[in-house]
Amino acid sequence: MKKLRLIGFLTVLGAASLYLGGCDGPTKPDDSGKTGPGDWDPVWACPGGVSAGGLDLKNDNLGLESDYVIINFNNGSATVTFSETGVPGEPTIDGEHVSLKVHSYYTLNSIPYNIIVTGTAKNGSLRIEEYSKKGGYRKTLYLNGVNIANPTGPAINIQSSKRTDVHLVGSCERHNILKGKGREDVGDGEDKVQAKGAFFAEGSLVFGGSGSLEVSSAERHAIVSDEFIEVNSGNIIVKESKNDGMHANERIVIKGGTLQIKCEGDAVQNERSDSISVSGGKVTLWTTGVKSHGITSDSGDVNVSGNAEIKITVVGDGSKGIRSSLKTVRIRGGNTNIETYGNIAKSTSDPTDTTSSAAGVKGDGFEMSDGKLNIKSVGDNSKGVNVEHDAKITGGDIHIVSAGDGIKTGGNLNISGGTVYAESTKKKGVDCKGTATGTGGPNVTIKNGGGTGY
Repeated sequence: MKKLRLIGFLTVLGAASLYLGGCDGPTKPDDSGKTGPGDWDPVWACPGGVSAGGLDLKNDNLGLESDYVIINFNNGSATVTFSETGVPGEPTIDGEHVSLKVHSYYTLNSIPYNIIVTGTAKNGSLRIEEYSKKGGYRKTLYLNGVNIANPTGPAINIQSSKRTDVHLVGSCERHNILKGKGREDVGDGEDKVQAKGAFFAEGSLVFGGSGSLEVSSAERHAIVSDEFIEVNSGNIIVKESKNDGMHANERIVIKGGTLQIKCEGDAVQNERSDSISVSGGKVTLWTTGVKSHGITSDSGDVNVSGNAEIKITVVGDGSKGIRSSLKTVRIRGGNTNIETYGNIAKSTSDPTDTTSSAAGVKGDGFEMSDGKLNIKSVGDNSKGVNVEHDAKITGGDIHIVSAGDGIKTGGNLNISGGTVYAESTKKKGVDCKGTATGTGGPNVTIKNGGGTGY
């Protein structure tokens, strides 16, 4: 094991706390006529209670051979230490707020750099930056039983455009809690500093490990990357967020682990480019805001495949369970359950514009070839699948019960395989503006609540 060089000392107060959440999931309407979704709170993977544990470099850090720094907040004090063979960075301490500037040596050379964080800060933060935002090499951030609360900004703020691997250390014997809030950008051009969420990174975030992370944001988003986000393993919980739960400018990829999000904005959103893909893991999402969606891509596809388990509940008016604003929603596997409870959303700028109704799935196009898709849309005129252009179903099992149209297409609808059940309690099971083919097959059931035909 490498020797350590003591660099700084910081005082912090408090002890780690563990949130033990409520029920396992949303409460569905019963036969008594209730139309509300009940309530739901994210829960820890180990609800029996755990302890944060201590820091064990040999076991917790997998025998690190590359250079590392340890930032340790511990009951009123904190130490910043660097491995002896590494090149020290520049830590700055202001009360309980720690800023680490990674040495230019790691900016100029392709050497992995590891940052281990542990302990508690009741009014603090960790800021990580490099000499050049566009330089540096990939970093690994080890969250090892850390509890940081920052009432004025992000709990963790990574001001580097290079990828950061976030390793959640341990399993039930470790938990990590980040409480903070996003704030407005400061400065212009290359000097602009962004801090949009409680856990913010200029570069990509790739989550792994077997531990747990809980993030709460009092303003703006919870977990934010200005590039892409990938979840491979671990238990990630957004307990509450004033806006989005997980927000990226580029792609979002969920391959495994457990993701639970409760927020007022979009639960999972990529804002500018690329797609959202969920191919594994267990994803539970709950949104409450007007036009707040479960999974939404502003300019790319949304793909569900593999053995993904997805449960989405949206409560706000005009909200969608899964939404691709400009492209296609593709279901190629997995088990997806969506419940929408919102009514028609009224435009804030034009009160007469009431065209945005809730839907289980909304996209420019829709394709399904495998897997299961169950949709319950309860609110006024809420739809099951609402597509601007064409929809194609070649396989899988789709079951829809909605107040508005079950399947609505602005273009053609083609059903050539799978099992389809589309029921509307007030309108049409299928409303197709183009040509509908295959809707009379033996595995297709269409029930109309008001009006007939396509």
